[in-house]
Amino acid sequence: MKNKILGLHLERYMSKMICCEKGVVTGISWEFTPPEMFGEKGIQRWDLAADLVRRMKKKLRTSCRDVALVIPENDAYVRRVVMPAMTKEQLYFNLPFEFHDFIADRQQDYVYDYALQQMLEDEGTHRSKMELMAAAVSRRWLDQHSAMLKKCGLRLYSAAPESIAFQNMVRVFQALHPDEDIHNMAFLNLGYSEVQLRVYSDAAYETGKQIHPAMEQLFQILRDQCGIQDWSTHDRAQVEQALEQPACREIYQQIALEIMRVLNFFQYNHPGQQLNVLYCSGGGATIQPLMRAIRDTVGLEIRLLQDVYAKACREPAALLYGAGAVAMAWNQEK
Repeated sequence: MKNKILGLHLERYMSKMICCEKGVVTGISWEFTPPEMFGEKGIQRWDLAADLVRRMKKKLRTSCRDVALVIPENDAYVRRVVMPAMTKEQLYFNLPFEFHDFIADRQQDYVYDYALQQMLEDEGTHRSKMELMAAAVSRRWLDQHSAMLKKCGLRLYSAAPESIAFQNMVRVFQALHPDEDIHNMAFLNLGYSEVQLRVYSDAAYETGKQIHPAMEQLFQILRDQCGIQDWSTHDRAQVEQALEQPACREIYQQIALEIMRVLNFFQYNHPGQQLNVLYCSGGGATIQPLMRAIRDTVGLEIRLLQDVYAKACREPAALLYGAGAVAMAWNQEK
């Protein structure tokens, strides 16, 4: 791995930056994202984005300049493809054709990359094939983020969609827990503006879904019906009581049922492959009634990322609130 890297995840509600040294997360900083920074199609106020990044970098007190940036799933095309074995040069030449149905005549406006999943052999010809996770992202998107980071004295070292970056969560898990024979892993991030569920088989991304409602709708109930404006500073007993009310329980059940549908879809398409644990992160993972509803509905053991990856993370909050940035930082290889 690269000796030192900054993982960066810019999101509409809260943005996070983590510092990773020799594969170990050593710090996290986060800031509430200014509402006017994002527009309908992404960042529209690059001056605010630069100020935000500078503040987070200052809090970390690190000299590191290299940034591993999370690409939002909506800003990238991701495909799982199988191609004949070929050289790296040939692969980069052919990758754009794999996205022809999505990009058509704008192929030159995109940057393409891949992650090798496994080598296969054609049963008929016995020729080698490559199974890849391929991605395409707008060249303009990368250029804009690179220019913003440069103004902050930073360098865009790498970027990848979160679904690809999270494959390294599986790899790091296997390195930390070699005695656990785990081939399938499901990661659930219970964020403020979105809930993301991703399922991996042998470190390869299989399926996932953005689930609604998210914690934003839950907090709206606390504000409108209980007068709780900031639950992190409010009386804890009152917050816990409010979180048990019927309107909140309805949100929990909606989320739990959507999770169950995605997991059932995976197991229907992969008979004989077991999912035993749901690995959770995000602010919603601290809401006990929600976690109980998920556990009781899906029937899986619930484990928090900060517990599972404690040996590779000195800051538990990094995995609770910034799992995407951590996964992106762990994505770096020498």
